[in-house]
Amino acid sequence: MAKKNYFSTITAKASTTAKKKITYKKQNDYIKCSHCSQKINEGCDFFTLELHWKIKKAPDVKNFCSLSCLNKWTK
Repeated sequence: MAKKNYFSTITAKASTTAKKKITYKKQNDYIKCSHCSQKINEGCDFFTLELHWKIKKAPDVKNFCSLSCLNKWTK
């Protein structure tokens, strides 16, 4: 089954006449591992890592299917 990318483009008007294009990816119904990109079954155990940055307001959330993927991602 081929992977499909769902991108949408919206145009937002600024206070001036200039226009900005914003491209975003729609949310999927599933969670993927941050290292191996495998789909994670939410009924099973999986690991979530929250990275808190001083320059960002919201933390980055990374999901991992196993401890070995988490270990490989940190290296």
